[in-house]
Amino acid sequence: WAELVEQAHKGYGPEFARNAMSVVERMRRALAMVVDKVSTGMQKRAEYLGYGLCAVTPEKIPEKWSITLFSEELIRGGGCSFVLSSLLRKLDKALRAQGGGTKWQVISAGRPGGVVGELVEVKDLLSVQDVSYDRPTVLLAGSVSGEEEVPPGVVGVITPDAPDVLAHISVRARNLKVFFATCFDSDEFEGLSKFAGRPVACAQSGDTVTVREAQASETASASAADGGGGGGGGGGG
Repeated sequence: WAELVEQAHKGYGPEFARNAMSVVERMRRALAMVVDKVSTGMQKRAEYLGYGLCAVTPEKIPEKWSITLFSEELIRGGGCSFVLSSLLRKLDKALRAQGGGTKWQVISAGRPGGVVGELVEVKDLLSVQDVSYDRPTVLLAGSVSGEEEVPPGVVGVITPDAPDVLAHISVRARNLKVFFATCFDSDEFEGLSKFAGRPVACAQSGDTVTVREAQASETASASAADGGGGGGGGGGG
């Protein structure tokens, strides 16, 4: 980053935005790794203590929502993670306006090799918060705010929105190994609707994402691995 700043003082070349975006992306991945490490290490302990206290206190405290979101709130409120995440979002937007970045941003790569599920179009992720899918499902969501849960049965979410790396949905997707990606190209995103109602295979491929119709053998393997449904669910605030 220091070298890029020095380069900027000498003038913006055609490669500057792309080089800067690659640094931003590495910083974002590093921050996500820290977030996931804290979440994995703290959440089970928080639930053990929280539910234990709730069982023995007459007031039934702490409240369930505070236990569920303990590690996430610890991450947002502790250290410089929230400030860094906000800065990265502003840099991302500015650099994309200058021609940096690619059509895709992968927030959670899901399982090794990608995920397979039936593509279902929804207006927004909020509208299906009470839905449980009985087979592995990839949602093509027109809007994602960041505070939603991953519905039961969902193995992938593709959206034109770019939630913060610290957003609830981002943390949950990584913890549950749910594929979660943003498509910044409106034509490419709209083109995915041709797969609606059909099984698709989604995977990260370098700095892009491949979405194709899945073969019957892939669909059968995915259903068997998920026991007829995908990951997801969980408490919210």
